[in-house]
Amino acid sequence: MSEIMGGSVFFDCGGSTARMVARVPSGALRQAEIARGFNARWSDESDLNAILEALTASLTPAEREGVEAVRFYAAGIDDDAPPAFVIRQLARRFPRAHVDAASDLMLVAHALFDGRSGIVGILGTGSVAARYVPPQLTDWMRSLGYLYGDEGSGSHLARRLLQYHVSKLIPSAARRQITAFLNIDPDDYPALLDRLYSERPPKLSGLVRAMTPFFHARWWQTIVRECFREFVHFKIRPLYQAQPMPIGISGGIADVFPKDLKAVFTSARLPAPKIIRAPLPLMMQRL
Repeated sequence: MSEIMGGSVFFDCGGSTARMVARVPSGALRQAEIARGFNARWSDESDLNAILEALTASLTPAEREGVEAVRFYAAGIDDDAPPAFVIRQLARRFPRAHVDAASDLMLVAHALFDGRSGIVGILGTGSVAARYVPPQLTDWMRSLGYLYGDEGSGSHLARRLLQYHVSKLIPSAARRQITAFLNIDPDDYPALLDRLYSERPPKLSGLVRAMTPFFHARWWQTIVRECFREFVHFKIRPLYQAQPMPIGISGGIADVFPKDLKAVFTSARLPAPKIIRAPLPLMMQRL
């Protein structure tokens, strides 16, 4: 992948966070990050408009006019064509630019492997994996989304945590933390169901952050490793068994629990993955 040149912009939009890095025509580097996610399957044009407005606020009209290339990477695109409104919104802001849109997994592949082949995955709000054979991602390990898939992700951890909660398999202090986050009474099961099924998708990834005081607990490690084992079983092992390659994983969940992730890989007799939190900072080092 070529480096970011003058007059180019990168966007990296995951399920919970959106980032921008821009090299404006003057050569200056601009960066922005917001705690708002975008998924091409679940989000609509108004969501993207708000995200782009926030990320590009530091760019002057002249700087936008001078941008020649825009690369937009987002969750939910996979190997499908991006929604038409994605290209439309970007073209409206950067009228002279050539616009490309692809999966956020492609950006991770560029950052981790830089033109070499490998198995690449994301463990963030959701999860996905594929084989990267430059210049393409192949052998996608499909996810069934936040209800039935996204193994090992923040959404999966939250779902498993709630199973432990309703079964009273975790300490009362942890259960109170969960219900405080959800803003419901501790034993109000109907309210819990209403909270979970009133949003699409349910905003549960923040529940993992809310459990930070318990990250040292053995029961929490059990939950994390259970979810990581499913990620490895369904998304990584089939790719590695078909053709062994180096493995790289990006995403906030992988970054927060790297020891647990590497331990699960070791127990599965897989090589330890290279782990990064987000690909854009690594790409910036190559400027």
